[in-house]
Amino acid sequence: MAFRRYLIDDQAQPDWWTPYDLPEAFSELSPVPDTRYLGSDRFGRTQGGLISLDGVHPTTLGYSLIAREVMNAMATLGVPLAAAEPDYSEIIAADTLLSEPLPQLDSVLNGVDLINRTVDLVQALRGSPPL
Repeated sequence: MAFRRYLIDDQAQPDWWTPYDLPEAFSELSPVPDTRYLGSDRFGRTQGGLISLDGVHPTTLGYSLIAREVMNAMATLGVPLAAAEPDYSEIIAADTLLSEPLPQLDSVLNGVDLINRTVDLVQALRGSPPL
């Protein structure tokens, strides 16, 4: 699921690597959720969806994949489960980063990036290392 490491760069993919099969309900979302930093604009989510705004913790969708893998391990060990997989339609409906993405997130992040680049440029012109 490492988007930049394995999904963009075929050369970086180890021989043992195979793409993670997302639940069918996730494949029906547009765009399909991935591990990139969450992006959204006034039209909705533009990328990401599995990792929260802090860039570290999973979103509700991401946690459902962890639950799925725990359930798979429990089933393999013979633990009786009430369901084979989480209820993805309920999970998708509950994920507010999906249903109500921040409409100006991309423009705010682009603004922060521009400020960072400007500060780095000023530091470089002064002969100081970038912050």
